[in-house]
Amino acid sequence: MISKDFKALARRSLKDKWGMAIGAILLYSLIVGAASLMSFLGLVFVGYPLYFGYARFNMALAQGYGEFDDLFSGFREDYMDNAITFLIMELFIILWTFLLIIPGIIKSLSYAMVPYLLVDKDYRLFQMDALRESERMMYGNKMRLFKLYLSFLGWHLLGLLTLGILNILYVSPLQNQAVAHFFYDLKSKDKNDDKLTHIVEEIIPVIKGNEDAWDF
Repeated sequence: MISKDFKALARRSLKDKWGMAIGAILLYSLIVGAASLMSFLGLVFVGYPLYFGYARFNMALAQGYGEFDDLFSGFREDYMDNAITFLIMELFIILWTFLLIIPGIIKSLSYAMVPYLLVDKDYRLFQMDALRESERMMYGNKMRLFKLYLSFLGWHLLGLLTLGILNILYVSPLQNQAVAHFFYDLKSKDKNDDKLTHIVEEIIPVIKGNEDAWDF
């Protein structure tokens, strides 16, 4: 699977659910932004549990049953474990970035699956276990994820021209859904689960037959 495949799966998940996805990213951004402005502790104890909740929302939406209330699940489930895990992850990324920018980017890609590993019932790993498992899953897959992020670069640049409005209304919901499907692709190989394979087999002919001219 390549970037276009994950984007096609993301559009499929968002069909008839754009309003919910836009509302979720808007509320998530406002609360995390406000918590970060208040203090570092606000980010840790309010922002980080919302990271968990937003990951759960996107994972559920990718499976076709997302609920707006998923956003706040991080405050109800493993609250301290979630906050501590994200704190450790971000400290490691910052330390690697202080050494050089490139190692920081590589570590960010290595730890990209941490939010999903906290949520997914087949893993439910925390702290260093979650970081190590994400590194294992991303071994050999970091370039694939980097290319997926890079494929949204044109849209993000257009988003700057709209003062971020385009990002809220289109780019961020689509990108987050694409990354959620990226996780499920890794999991399908890791757990020998062919559920995603059937979905891809159904949608790939649509991608090849109807290329998106606006896909940057």
